[in-house]
Amino acid sequence: STSHTKLYLGYLSHDFNDHPTAHLAEGLFVWHDHNQNKNNSNGVEVYAYSYGKDDGSTYRKSIVQRLDGPVEQGGRFFDISQMGHIPAICKIQNHHRHHSLSSSTTTTTTMIPHIVFDMQGFTFGSRPELTASRLAPIQVNFLVYPGTSGATFIDYIMTDKYVTPSEHVKDYTEKMAFLPRSYQVNYYDDDTKKHLLRQSTRTSSPFHYLSKEQGDSSEQTVIVKETTRTTLRGSVQWKEKRIQEGLDPSTNVFVFANFNKQDKIDPMTFSSWMQIMMQVPNSILWLLEPSSHDHHHSKSSSPRTDTSTTTTTSPSPTNNEVQENIHKQAQNKYGISKSRIQFAKRVSKLKHLERMFVADLFLDTFLYGAHSTATDALMGGLPLLTVSFGNSFASRVGVSLLKHLNLGGNEEEEDDCCIDDYFIATSEREFVDRAVEIARNETASVHTSRDNGNDDDGEGQPVKTMLSKFRAHLEQKSEDKYISLFDTEGYTNDLERMSKLMWEVHKVTGGDTMHIILVCPSQGDRVVC
Repeated sequence: STSHTKLYLGYLSHDFNDHPTAHLAEGLFVWHDHNQNKNNSNGVEVYAYSYGKDDGSTYRKSIVQRLDGPVEQGGRFFDISQMGHIPAICKIQNHHRHHSLSSSTTTTTTMIPHIVFDMQGFTFGSRPELTASRLAPIQVNFLVYPGTSGATFIDYIMTDKYVTPSEHVKDYTEKMAFLPRSYQVNYYDDDTKKHLLRQSTRTSSPFHYLSKEQGDSSEQTVIVKETTRTTLRGSVQWKEKRIQEGLDPSTNVFVFANFNKQDKIDPMTFSSWMQIMMQVPNSILWLLEPSSHDHHHSKSSSPRTDTSTTTTTSPSPTNNEVQENIHKQAQNKYGISKSRIQFAKRVSKLKHLERMFVADLFLDTFLYGAHSTATDALMGGLPLLTVSFGNSFASRVGVSLLKHLNLGGNEEEEDDCCIDDYFIATSEREFVDRAVEIARNETASVHTSRDNGNDDDGEGQPVKTMLSKFRAHLEQKSEDKYISLFDTEGYTNDLERMSKLMWEVHKVTGGDTMHIILVCPSQGDRVVC
């Protein structure tokens, strides 16, 4: 019954700019736009309500462009960053009320948008006053806040069976909207994928890279005249990149990495990392350089409140103090020298993806795991070791990501089976033991490869380890747009299907909600069961 009614969806966020939220969600607007052009009046129409800064970034420009520009110029992008709550609410509702009266495709019995996706929750810059006012009949906790809102005005949470196992459902005030894929949308445009593909190859026989341009039904075949991988440990390119990043280029030095913000490094996680390093003496821990934005939580300067409040906060540590504290803790408590914990400079997203391959293994954090940081690592060719023993949404995202990478292996080769399970630890002890085992096996394989007559320049075939198998899968999967984790078109189609089901339940029940399970995933523009 919804097939002849256009559905109006709104996305509410502080971070439609150069921020991980926009990095993840940009592709939604690309494919919503594609679907709207294809389906015309029978699909969905999308709006964005932004209360964060316009930083002039390509991410901001892309999203605004996909929504046909600012609402003041006839588009569907609302900038309410300089408005208080009540004026912002009035602006949104008045626009939609006017649009509703002038549209023949909209049901007259309800306000629009039909559904608002809150892409902030209780995170920095949030404005829950907007969703508390009921911007839409259905409001969804989406993508950013990894847990229950506890709010009666948030109806659903977008999730999957790995981040929210059935036994956890009772802990949420929202009804579950289970996607048949990872709840986390991910997006890397074709230019980025091709760039990373070329970086990890060298001249040999040509192969074909098939890509469908966004918003275009035509398919283009790009012939890339490189195919032999040179990002193997010990290759010239690998050594040069390590030196460029200030890392030891020796093949017997194993680099563990984590590029989360430092506030995700809880004591249990840090202790585990140090135990790993103590057992792998020829290892380095590569962390992301702290940023003042990570630990300075000042109030937003935008006029987003209708009443003023005064708060007193303690001074935050400087970036150098954060690094010094980490070094002191490692040295004083675990005997890990300062030289073994290094910090990666903050660079552009593309440059960050380019350097991933020089690290060996991404170690996840326990209480609040890597989310967009983890998918960046995977897209860059860096395997992830995560945990499944967390009892919260935020701690189980790594499991969801690995389970949707199609890492189950080749059934014809028993030793390739269950790669994903091998990289998901079920306890802290297993996490430590598994990381140590991976590091020892990988460095030993380099020497075994030499003993078998292979050179240390990436020319020979290294001994297969679980880590090298994972890397090989990542190289293959990053080229395949229909791998669930990186299939943004399929994700968008599933989200639109889920939205129609939510609205159908709302209509049939007179405004009630139900748990919804979408069983069959989309693969590109096709539903596959």
